[in-house]
Amino acid sequence: MSLRDAFLRDFKVDLPVGDGAGTRTDPISILTGDPHGVSRAAEITLSLLQKGGGYAQGSEIFWRILARELHEEAGKVLFRLGLQRVALTPTEVVGEKVSYFFSTPQHLLDAVPTPYVIHIDPSLALAFPFKIAGLDYSAFRDFEREQSGLGYCVGYSGPRVEATLYVYKADIAAPPEMVARRELDSTLRQLHGSHQGVRPYSDTSFGAHALGVELNLGDHRRGLVMIDSVGPKLFKWRVTWLNDERRTIVEEFVRQSRQLLPRDQGEPQMH
Repeated sequence: MSLRDAFLRDFKVDLPVGDGAGTRTDPISILTGDPHGVSRAAEITLSLLQKGGGYAQGSEIFWRILARELHEEAGKVLFRLGLQRVALTPTEVVGEKVSYFFSTPQHLLDAVPTPYVIHIDPSLALAFPFKIAGLDYSAFRDFEREQSGLGYCVGYSGPRVEATLYVYKADIAAPPEMVARRELDSTLRQLHGSHQGVRPYSDTSFGAHALGVELNLGDHRRGLVMIDSVGPKLFKWRVTWLNDERRTIVEEFVRQSRQLLPRDQGEPQMH
């Protein structure tokens, strides 16, 4: 079975890649004719390889790109991605540096990489990229199939961080601040039972209608619930993370994902 067939079977993602182990002598072939698609296909191929291999071995595997290089060998151009890979097991954290090689025509490597979009909401001109602030896309669920107006959610994950962004219709008859406050209170009652043990969370970079609280979930786990509104839609973040050193990633995820929201209706925004 080819990598492409395996990804389609296991992850429901169709990527333009052929066979290959990713070594210098057996590179992964990229079959796209789109110049912008080379880097995207390589990065998402790696992400799916790591997730599949990691879960199969009983651990979570995450990575970040350290280097991008071109190698010409025997009339063939190889695109090398150098990575730092971290495996999280119940008892230890194991880090190592690895490389993967891809083969592709030279002229396709000169283009500037663009974000790989995994979902577009045409009603809002809103595009969700595969990666936000170091967190990778992990899931998509369409609640509209269950009941009209419930919207959908997009999930992202990274080392000891799980984030979900919900998008659904708001009560446009009420002011945005009132709608956000009411929705936040309702979510807190569902999650926590009361408002005890929480503290306000503020992100005012892109408007005044975002309300949030941070929760202490115990066992060194923390949570964040935040509500924002744009036009007739509500956006709700639910994020959990382990240990305070992940706070910077969480704050950057919130900032970058809020930056995607179409404050002025128009084309999908990618930053």
